[in-house]
Amino acid sequence: MVRWLVLVAALALAGPGRMLRIQKRAVELDRVGEGPEVHWRRRWFLAACAGVAGAFAVRTVRAETPLRLRPPGALDEQSFTGVCVRCGNCAQVCPTRIVQPDFGTNGVAGFLTPRLRFDDDYCREDVIERLALIFCLGWAAWVAPAAAAQPNIVLFLADDLGWADVSWHGSPYKLPHLDRLAREGVKLEAHYVHPMCSPTRAALLTGRYASRFGVTAAQNQRALPWETVTLATALKSAGYDTALIGKWHLGSKPEEGPQKFGFDHAYGSLAGGCGPYDHRYKEGEFSRTWHRNGQLVEEEGHVTDLIAREAVRWLEQRAQKPFFLYVPFTAIHVPIREPEPWLQANAHLADPAQRLRAACATHMDHAIGQVLAVLDRKRLRDDTLVILLSDNGAHAPGDNQGGPYPGEYERLQVGNDNRPLRGHKSGVYEGGIRTPGVAHWPARLKPAEIHTPLHAVDWMPTLCTLAGAKATGDPKWDGKDIWPALTQPGLAWPARTLYSAAPGFRAQMVRHGDWKLLVHRTGPGQRAKKQATPSEELYNLAHDLSESRNVAADHPGTLAEMKRRLTEVSARDKDSMVAALPAAAPVPSGPATTPPSLAALAQRIRPGFLLGSMAGGLDVSGDGRSQSAEFFHRNFNIMTVGVYMQSTQRKPDTFDFAKTDAPIAWAHEHKLKVHLHPLIGGAEYTPKWVNEGTFSAETLEKILRDRITTILTRYRGRIHYVDVVNESLTGKGRRADGQFDWQEKAYRGGDHVWFKTLGMYQGRKHQFPRYLVEAFRVAREAGGPDLKLILNEWANETTASFRAEAFLALIQALREEGVPVDGAGLQLHCRLKAGKLHGWASNVPFDFDAFDAMLRRYEQAGIEVHITEFDIHLEPNPTPGDFELQGEFYARVLQHALRSPAVKSFKTWGFTDGHSWKADGVDGHPLLLDEDLKPKSAYLRQVEMLRTLGSPR
Repeated sequence: MVRWLVLVAALALAGPGRMLRIQKRAVELDRVGEGPEVHWRRRWFLAACAGVAGAFAVRTVRAETPLRLRPPGALDEQSFTGVCVRCGNCAQVCPTRIVQPDFGTNGVAGFLTPRLRFDDDYCREDVIERLALIFCLGWAAWVAPAAAAQPNIVLFLADDLGWADVSWHGSPYKLPHLDRLAREGVKLEAHYVHPMCSPTRAALLTGRYASRFGVTAAQNQRALPWETVTLATALKSAGYDTALIGKWHLGSKPEEGPQKFGFDHAYGSLAGGCGPYDHRYKEGEFSRTWHRNGQLVEEEGHVTDLIAREAVRWLEQRAQKPFFLYVPFTAIHVPIREPEPWLQANAHLADPAQRLRAACATHMDHAIGQVLAVLDRKRLRDDTLVILLSDNGAHAPGDNQGGPYPGEYERLQVGNDNRPLRGHKSGVYEGGIRTPGVAHWPARLKPAEIHTPLHAVDWMPTLCTLAGAKATGDPKWDGKDIWPALTQPGLAWPARTLYSAAPGFRAQMVRHGDWKLLVHRTGPGQRAKKQATPSEELYNLAHDLSESRNVAADHPGTLAEMKRRLTEVSARDKDSMVAALPAAAPVPSGPATTPPSLAALAQRIRPGFLLGSMAGGLDVSGDGRSQSAEFFHRNFNIMTVGVYMQSTQRKPDTFDFAKTDAPIAWAHEHKLKVHLHPLIGGAEYTPKWVNEGTFSAETLEKILRDRITTILTRYRGRIHYVDVVNESLTGKGRRADGQFDWQEKAYRGGDHVWFKTLGMYQGRKHQFPRYLVEAFRVAREAGGPDLKLILNEWANETTASFRAEAFLALIQALREEGVPVDGAGLQLHCRLKAGKLHGWASNVPFDFDAFDAMLRRYEQAGIEVHITEFDIHLEPNPTPGDFELQGEFYARVLQHALRSPAVKSFKTWGFTDGHSWKADGVDGHPLLLDEDLKPKSAYLRQVEMLRTLGSPR
């Protein structure tokens, strides 16, 4: 009798309380236009209360005397005798058979499960009463169900939402739905992520620090090994429906998208953030990125609205199975363009850049509200764990264009300050890796604020535990189950070590307890022997959250202990690193194929096209099988070899070819074409004995003829192109009307011994420096008719420079005079400046349309074009985004060269940063590989672009 009364009393209390909460939420929905739900829920609320009350009344009236049975210990295993005195019809001994002997330890389920199977003389009224009670309890349970055993999971991931972008950290942005989640949920006040988007996404979906996969920056190549068990695959194995709707950025090819890693449904951007209306990623191979289930699609609408619409549609189609919905927004990443209503919602902000960014955040908040409304309509809020995170801190104010995105955007410096936290996106100070977070589950989580240090890697083990998804082997998780911290805010956790690496491993951080260590390296790919002593910063976050006081010198013991922890936790980095160049047709398991050749890929697009590099950094000593030689042989089919006068002719009549013979012989052996550079150049290319010597014109002309003849005779048959003359034009020579002046001042003279001594040559129509004419004529005689003779010139990065126009005009004039110039060598030395590609010498933006127009003019004139020297230097202290942009521009310039029939060869000015020239005012890092010969974006983006252009359509 007591158990019955306790059960019914609990239902009488819990049921109405639950119904009151539902009714309260219905009233809230009614305020936003969801009125019909209120009346429906009121009717069921009253019906459930009546059902529970009726069950209680029936039981109270009928329960005169309970069924009396012998104690379990006295029962026979097969049968026992029970005496029923409840009614007059069966007040007798009834034979029975035991169905469930232990009926005292099964709770409510055991209570409602029949234990006895009666013979003909059973107590009918008792059975009817029990069935009536089961019906009433089932009815009440259906109307007001308890929290699901397997919760639904909705994970919202904002893009670049920083610490100070939310109201509970003081932001003025209008975010009502985020505010509600924070108000009703658990605010995560020490939640860490990685400092850029792709790494955080990898950590969320694997439970492992992204550096384990070699992922430290945003990337378009595949980030995870094919066999990786992701959060989606784990939940799918536990019976979940899974969907990713939004930004993926862990492999930007359709065949490397979310459905290859456990998602049943996928929609959005395969690459990174995209234009809000054209849905285009940065210009290049992955610009078209908007997809549905791996098929690229074109749709109209704002990206945030499309994500919300797809998420709502998918949720509306869910039935009884639990689901995992991952919604990684592209907001509030640049470029930003927002409709007027969202700008008006933030009209209180005077700064137009801040108002634009706030509008983007409010728009995202509205989309989140639409998804939450579906959960309310389907009465799923109490069965659903909602998580809100950001992939990294806010970026520093920067150009709203956001790099080479198609289209034009309002030129505002958008971004935000993460104060009181120091730093921004891409750095491992708190502002880059400590972001807003909320966990919301009304049925299981009480409103709270926790300061326990957590990390993105913790969500996979936590959600797998909640869903009942068990690992069959060692998942190598770096995270841990944080459910106790969420449900018990006052729980004192033992200190744990959290870790993050900055892009390119340029910096690393560990946090343990209140202590945080940062170690800054000199840059990506720096050799240990060249690397300066890393700088070390130690902070106590309990007393210095803004990381303003480096106390490393004051706490040597703590510093040593934190360095030990860093060494220990970083030791497993790259243990699951994906090959930099995945197979073209990947299979879920199996070894990766050998990376393709850049030159071979280019040949598919333009048969006969030559792709190569300057030989600087090439090691062909010994058997010629060094790492650099292997890379060169695999990727290129032409090599530029330097025959500078200062290194090959240090004394008159004395030649030294030690540095040129070996690479030329190696190239000939491996069937690579050779481009010599240069035979004759200015002061910086001639030895002291020439620059400071006193020679008659006849003597210097003889030196010129002997030099050219000696070199070309030595290598005849093994070289294919030669820069006969290098850099003959000066930066001057422009008249007031903007036209090129064909007088002597147009040529380099002050530092040019050849020009000063030999003077000018007068042709039929034009006059030129005599050394130019003599050098080409001698080269034709010595090199033979098949050797291509090139005039090489600097500052051809853009036709905005008058020198580019002058160079084309000069070659045309020389050819009119019968000088055997076969082609133009264009130097394209560039630098990345403020997110744009600029000419290094001209310092003006690289104009791709003008570049194409110039190449068409060379084609029309019948002049071959050879891109002889291409590189992109970075400004001091380059960011990870700079390296990514560098890669995008490398691919883009090569793509334009491939499209021009005039361009016959394309060569970078070296292939490794460790052997590159250093332009004034820049840090370097201009080439395809870092100093350790590891591929950079500059190489990877070229591979991606060539693969795409060469794929069958």
